[in-house]
Amino acid sequence: THIAIAETPQLPHLLFFSDAAVIPYPTYEQFDAIVGYITDTFRSITGKAVPRVALTHCTEKVSEKFPLTLSYEQIKADAANKKYGEVEIAGPMDVKTACDAESGALKGISSPVVGNADILVMPDIEAGNTFYKTLTLFGGATIAGMLAGTTVPVVVTSRADSADSKFYSLAAACLKALR
Repeated sequence: THIAIAETPQLPHLLFFSDAAVIPYPTYEQFDAIVGYITDTFRSITGKAVPRVALTHCTEKVSEKFPLTLSYEQIKADAANKKYGEVEIAGPMDVKTACDAESGALKGISSPVVGNADILVMPDIEAGNTFYKTLTLFGGATIAGMLAGTTVPVVVTSRADSADSKFYSLAAACLKALR
């Protein structure tokens, strides 16, 4: 899977998200792998033991109309059984709710993740890629990108990424490989 790490002016911490470049429409098994890889990568790069993971979507409701929200329910059950180690996980929720506590309060959504997400799991490559490009163009973010699940570090950046983003991608892959 592709993991991006964003440094944004709006957040006091790095924001990890997946998948902007590899898996078009994840199945439950792929979401399971994504959550495992991204929480492991988060821990190895930040040194923080308990990541806060938001399973993002355009709705906060689990519904058969949106089958991936059913996968999210299984991921949350897996997390409750410690499959991913110590983790706070919630969703579905939109990105604003995940990163802005006031939005969660207005919607009546209560979770340690609301307003405090360290990790955003995107519903598909379209959302992930659009988010990646929007953060850099309109959000002033610098982003590092790499693959997880490979046998060796693989750096993946957008052709239009800045030199800093490409450098940080190499640095992130090195950090991941060392831990």
